[in-house]
Amino acid sequence: MFGFPKDVQLKHDILLYLDRQSEAVTAEMIAANVGNVSAQTIRKKINQLSIEIRELYPNNKISLENDTRYGVKLLRRDVTLMQILEKLYTDSFVYAIFQLLIEKRTFSAYQFCVEHKISVSKLKRAITQINTFLASYEMRISVGSRVYIKGNESQIRCLFFMFLFYVHRQITTIHWISEKQYLSLAEKICYSLYIPPVKGTIEVMGLWLYIQDVSRKTGQLLDELSLSNQVPKSMPKPSFLLEFDDNEWHYFLLILYGLDLVQAEAFEDFDTIHQNHFFDVASKFIHSFEELTIFEKRLIFQKFHQMAILNELIPLNINLLAIFSPVSLKEIMRAYPSLDTHFQKLWASLIADFPNMDTVFYHRRILLLFLQVAPTSEMLKPLNIYFCSSFSKDIVEGMKRHIKNFFKNKYQITYTPLAQSDCVISTENLLVEAMDKKETLIISPQLTVKDLVYLDQQFYALETME
Repeated sequence: MFGFPKDVQLKHDILLYLDRQSEAVTAEMIAANVGNVSAQTIRKKINQLSIEIRELYPNNKISLENDTRYGVKLLRRDVTLMQILEKLYTDSFVYAIFQLLIEKRTFSAYQFCVEHKISVSKLKRAITQINTFLASYEMRISVGSRVYIKGNESQIRCLFFMFLFYVHRQITTIHWISEKQYLSLAEKICYSLYIPPVKGTIEVMGLWLYIQDVSRKTGQLLDELSLSNQVPKSMPKPSFLLEFDDNEWHYFLLILYGLDLVQAEAFEDFDTIHQNHFFDVASKFIHSFEELTIFEKRLIFQKFHQMAILNELIPLNINLLAIFSPVSLKEIMRAYPSLDTHFQKLWASLIADFPNMDTVFYHRRILLLFLQVAPTSEMLKPLNIYFCSSFSKDIVEGMKRHIKNFFKNKYQITYTPLAQSDCVISTENLLVEAMDKKETLIISPQLTVKDLVYLDQQFYALETME
């Protein structure tokens, strides 16, 4: 990402993988999940990360345990990984390249190499790597006696915003930016547009305001956009934004809206969200569901409208989602097979009618939308149970209902014959062999709270064994 060294990206991937695990994992398991790398390399990076984490965090907040017998486990309490991730990136001279380009747009190659104690050839190799990342963005960093970036100004500004958001997420952790004026201005904009001035929104908006301001100060003119008709008339440029012209104001708003970084209610306009070239795709998406509320239908049109906006402003690729929507969708879909089946059918139907949508970006973005409106029943994990008891039928049926109701928001429980079951619940002591070697869970006929907690633990254990 952004041309950062492979070592930095590997540590990033290791941390995110470990953060998703509930149990200790081996170096071999980590290597298999993060890419083409050996278990020996993983162990080396784990040892380095362990030292870096100890230097950054209090012991009771986060720790990276590496046990030769049980494996590696990341323990985290009341903190995020942002501090260690920021350090990984900001320690790289690739970060320094971007910082200077953001602040000045150009700098001396020789002076940079002296300050960072690297050779000119190493600088050129790093910039070649960055340009590989930039290839789809119609821009390029050139290096001679000076380093400078050239390309479409609207895309350059968006790239810089993506970079700072990816590394920092918020403006207040960037030590080389005087953030107070941008946070204050962001709060005023929120109030003027009736957007709730929550901290996260103000931080992101402040970061985007900084990019506009520093770009203007370096003498860069924003290219004229043809999207002014996509900004509702109820959102005119506030009078206190003296430095902004209407073109910059529309660009500023549409990027935030397109990337879904602010509450979209302020942007809602019936004609606007229904008049774009994604309207037919949105309509087909809606028709694939039997029942949707008015709110859900409006949400769908709005999300496709956001995609239409982004499509006009910046190349749509997987990097956008990795930066702004870093969700592990494979794990979600693996946990909900009926949901996966529904989506695959929907996706096949969409790309049959709209083949231009068959890209990784649209697949992932539409899947995220699908997860927001999918029927609750499909979000439940299926669990087939064989219930064995010598008690009367009415007692047994009552216990079945009690268990099903207790887990109704977690599992879609179906009582099946033994052969089709995932496990056995019994009120009797049974031999595993007698139950066709199925996992057998023994409960009390009184079905106490203790029994339900025990079942919850065992159901989870069954999931992790799959």
